[in-house]
Amino acid sequence: ELSQAGTTKTSVHIKTEWDFSKIYKGITDPQLEKDVVLIDKTYTEFAKKYSGAAPKYTTDIKALKTALDDWSSLIEKTGIFKPLWYLHLLQDIDTENNKIKALFNTYHERLVKSSNQVMFFNLELAKITPDNQKKFLKDASLVPYNTFLKEIFENAKYNLSEAEEKLLSIKHAPSHSMWVDAQKKLLTSQTVKHKGKLIPITEASAIKGDLPIKERRALHAEKKKKYREISFLAEAELNAVVSNKRTTDELRGFTKPYEATVLSYQNSIASVESLVEAVTKRFPDSQRFFKLKAKVLRLPKLTLAEIGTSMAKSAKKYTLDEGVQIVYDAFSKIKPEFAEMFMNFLKEGRFDIYPKKGKRNGAYCSSGTGVPTYIMLNHVDDTNSVSTMAHEMGHAIHFELSKSQPALYSDFSISIAEVASTFFENVLFDYQYNRAESKKEKLNMLLERIQDDVFTTHAQI
Repeated sequence: ELSQAGTTKTSVHIKTEWDFSKIYKGITDPQLEKDVVLIDKTYTEFAKKYSGAAPKYTTDIKALKTALDDWSSLIEKTGIFKPLWYLHLLQDIDTENNKIKALFNTYHERLVKSSNQVMFFNLELAKITPDNQKKFLKDASLVPYNTFLKEIFENAKYNLSEAEEKLLSIKHAPSHSMWVDAQKKLLTSQTVKHKGKLIPITEASAIKGDLPIKERRALHAEKKKKYREISFLAEAELNAVVSNKRTTDELRGFTKPYEATVLSYQNSIASVESLVEAVTKRFPDSQRFFKLKAKVLRLPKLTLAEIGTSMAKSAKKYTLDEGVQIVYDAFSKIKPEFAEMFMNFLKEGRFDIYPKKGKRNGAYCSSGTGVPTYIMLNHVDDTNSVSTMAHEMGHAIHFELSKSQPALYSDFSISIAEVASTFFENVLFDYQYNRAESKKEKLNMLLERIQDDVFTTHAQI
């Protein structure tokens, strides 16, 4: 039973695993193939209508408006490739299932070829002359596409020829994603010893922080040993991915390794470099904090096993129901609709909650045009798990609200995305801090909060 904002009570059945029954019935569902065929047909029809020499839409406002309307419609119909999105989620909770992987690879290859049919369109838009760019950006009829066009014009200098772009698109899987997937599959299939039994390495990562020091260091040593055993593939993966990245950057004319990423996040190089410089200058602050943490834990110095641990002598434990209750009440204080959205996600099987062998590590929220929103956790009934639940639900709320935008603009950069998730983490913190029963409990919460801030800024830089 979960109370609503601490007043009335309602019985809620929480589904702890993803429920995809309203999307596909499994990997043998014929609807998967039908959706792939439909996506391919949509791309083919657009390509037939607009491919060809000297397109009129690059010089004529009315023709451009029609073409952009059709492009927006194409984005709406194709979405984020629902079959691939579905199979990707299945892989993340069952990385050892080769049938899922094989089907994903088959559909991925087909859909990359399909989408490559329309690659010409943005490349042609990027070739619009500077005079016409100014004219188009000022035209009232093109206002809905102003931001879309600006981004294309600004990044035009990094484009390659259509043939080269297609080649890069086709080779992305064997030169990048297949390497990453192989390493992920190897890692999530590992188990480590803990208290005389084998547990998934993802679970070990989740519980390590709240264990007594001897158990924590022993489990950390087991993890390090396991990582060392499988490091041969990680080495090959990194070499392949970095080599591929360097080659692509050189072809496009990027001069810094992070330039493409920063631009894709819609940030500027100058602002990111200024952030790095400012945070780096304040590294002594994080060093002071970790020295303080060592004192609080009564240790001469910290090892890597202690970096993310709680500073409270006995870390609080929350059952899933208790954690859900806290998040629900915190969200209710901001807006009841957010709390109700959270409960609906739990009832509808939009969360995959607990760690298990073969499930990838960490947590994320996944959504996009044409698909519902789903959240993956590796929940272990501790304070951090409750905070992660609020963080990922913040992403989910953002995703759901963004779907009111046209498909062309319903996506967002990671810089924008993390604002929503961090906001809801703050909502949860404020709610719990105000309910703390003692000064000591509040002090522990503030220490944990500073640690989170150190990781959010200093550690990531």
